[in-house]
Order: sequence, then C-alpha cells, then structure tokens
Amino acid sequence: MKKTLWIFLPLLALSVGACKTKKCKPAKLEYSIGDAIRVTDFAYKNGKLISSHISMKDGSKDFGYSHYAYREYGKLDKVSNTYLGTMKFEHNNTYQLTSIETKLGTIQFELDKKGRIVTESSPMGKRTYEYENDLPVKATIYDYNGNLYSVNEYVYDDKPNFMIQVYAGNPLQLLHGFAVAHAKNNVIKIVETYQQNLKYEVNGKKWKKGEVDTQEIVYQYSEDGYPISQKLNDSDTMRVEYVCGE
Repeated sequence: MKKTLWIFLPLLALSVGACKTKKCKPAKLEYSIGDAIRVTDFAYKNGKLISSHISMKDGSKDFGYSHYAYREYGKLDKVSNTYLGTMKFEHNNTYQLTSIETKLGTIQFELDKKGRIVTESSPMGKRTYEYENDLPVKATIYDYNGNLYSVNEYVYDDKPNFMIQVYAGNPLQLLHGFAVAHAKNNVIKIVETYQQNLKYEVNGKKWKKGEVDTQEIVYQYSEDGYPISQKLNDSDTMRVEYVCGE
C-alpha cells in the first residue's frame, strides 16, 4: 500500500536559467500541505548555505529563519532556528560528524572506517544502516524503547542530492535519518516493512506487523542533472528554483 507524506507534497518545479556545466544549489523550495503552499528560501555566501527562511506562500504564517555557522575548517558548527533553538554539530579529528546537540536531546553517530554513518541514535530511537556504492540502501529502525519498528530499503537515482547542505527543514531528515537525507544521490523509492503493530495512525491507517508501504518518487531534471520537479506516488509534489555558479 502507498501512503502520501505531507512533507513531500505538491507543485511543479522549474529551474532558474540554464545551469549547464555549473554547480547549482536550491534557492527556493515550495511544497504543499493540502491546498496551502509552504516556501523555503535559501541564502548563500562563498558557496555555503548561511540562512533559510520558511513561511506560507499566502502570508498566513511565518516559521522564521535558520542561520548556519561554520568552523574554521569549513564544517558546520551550528544551526540556529527561530523556534527550535540551536543545533550544535561536533566532529572528530578527521572532521567527520559525530554528534548533534538539539533542544530535544543529542543525536549520536557511529561511523565506519570510510566515515559513513552506520548507527544513528537519539532520544527517539536508533537506526542502523547498510551501504552499497556508498549509499545507505537499508535502515533497521528501533523505537525509543529499543523495540524493532521497521526495516526500510532505499533506491537512488544517479543525480546530485540537491538538499545535501540543508540541515534545517530537510524533508527526509526527520522520517529517514541523516544518512539518507544527506546521501550523495536522491531517493527515488522507499520500501518500508513494519515490524510491529502500530498503536497510532500513520496517514489514516494503523499499520500491522509485516505490512509493506512503498513510496515512489519520480523526478524531472535540468540539463545539469538537478531535480526540477518531483512526484510522490503519482502526485505532483515540489517546485525548486536554483542559484548556479561556476
């Protein structure tokens, strides 16, 4: 059975200008919640994301800004959000991300010899990842009580992940973890197999142990291979505008 997640929902995407042979970053991301459109605007300096702002397109609500600060060696130091407070990023002596301190608790990462995240732990639970071609293709997820929750499998395209720099407001991050949200390529298929009977509804259904939920994401791309439109389970989902440079 397929489910539609609001964080991916609607709109068609266009690219700003021809970005051929140039590196591009998202300048604006639009997606809908029902009939409403949520807009995220991104700002950069010296090639790095320095701020993002989220609001409803009709002006009905402003969700505030996220500001990005970096260490002297170029890695992210902290993200300060109007409502969520500050996310503090810690790295090891080879500049690999090891933990993130948040208002809701600390997210800790266990890395393999290649520096890839193999375990992600937080007060919400734990995820363990398996890789193929340096992409996290399988995640085993445990809830906050340590009980097995689901086993997820991921399929990717071969195009650059346009949200790889975004740590505040990244749609995949909350549901599928940091390794998937910041993979080098874009997820095009998610197969989620539940390992317990849910006591609450997810998109109008209480899933049972053994049931499988499949989500298919289809992109259209610019000449440079950047996603300019997205469909989730056959529904138009997103509009992206890019800023491009050499």
